[in-house]
Amino acid sequence: MSKVIFLDIDGVLNGNFTIENAPSGAIGVDPKHIIILKEIIDETKAIVVLTSTWKLCFDDDNCNPYKAEDDGLYLIFQLAKYNICVAGRTIDPDNKLINRGSGIKKYLEEHPEITNYVILDDDMFPDYKDELIE
Repeated sequence: MSKVIFLDIDGVLNGNFTIENAPSGAIGVDPKHIIILKEIIDETKAIVVLTSTWKLCFDDDNCNPYKAEDDGLYLIFQLAKYNICVAGRTIDPDNKLINRGSGIKKYLEEHPEITNYVILDDDMFPDYKDELIE
């Protein structure tokens, strides 16, 4: 049995009161939010898969920090402070980032070992209902 947290970053690990910036100048992540994520991970033993636009900071599907842009490296480093690893990322159809549900569905199809998952996102993408709710 495998559990996954499909994770968005903007609006989930940061918000209007986040002080730190990522290397690009974009809003960084907030340690208070990471601590909550860590509590969820510790309780559920789930792995993290990025659905966020931040996934575009990585050159491979495993979010290898050695193949990451500066913001991706920053994200991996901030999460690592709390012993959180990113196991992978979803790939949305045509890389349009508006069909996150399709990307999640594809990831689930490619990983049949996943038995339970949750999506932590501050947005409801149009295809979440069509692709993920049966």
